[in-house]
Amino acid sequence: QLLGIDAPLAVGVVQDPGAADRYVPYVWQSGIALPDRDYYLAKEPKQVETRKKYQAYVRDLLAAADVKDADAAAARILALETRMADAHWTRVQNRDVEKTYNRYELAEAAKLTPGLDWPAFLDGAGAGKVTTLIVSQPSFFTKAFARFSRSPASMRSALLSTSQRGFAKRPGSYFFSSSAIAFTS
Repeated sequence: QLLGIDAPLAVGVVQDPGAADRYVPYVWQSGIALPDRDYYLAKEPKQVETRKKYQAYVRDLLAAADVKDADAAAARILALETRMADAHWTRVQNRDVEKTYNRYELAEAAKLTPGLDWPAFLDGAGAGKVTTLIVSQPSFFTKAFARFSRSPASMRSALLSTSQRGFAKRPGSYFFSSSAIAFTS
């Protein structure tokens, strides 16, 4: 997240909502580029058009980075993000402060996300050596990590690096294309 790469989860250190005298790592759902799950799942014409524009934008980013068959890769990235979005909590669910406060020992958190080394991840994210964390949307982690880990490694890599593709051709410059302008306007 510090590098601007959207991963399946986001992390920050916050004052513990359940114990104001301490700070704790707080993790929440991520892994999608569009604002929320409805942008991927809704069938209304506006959302369908937004997805088309987003896919064209991703295609252009990948093509600028010389990714072969950028059209197909962009379609696969959108499909993976859609599977991730399906696991996301709704806006209403996310407003429930009691349901989003889930304190876990790291060993318990590992059961939500098999294969994720929580101590190494949190240390790498700058949280240091910790034993507990707050998981905002536990069911998201279970579903999303299962879906993400079943995806081909090449797709996981492409998804994780897509947000950086805008800088692929020339460091320090942002990639603009007609699809970027269409997508963001």
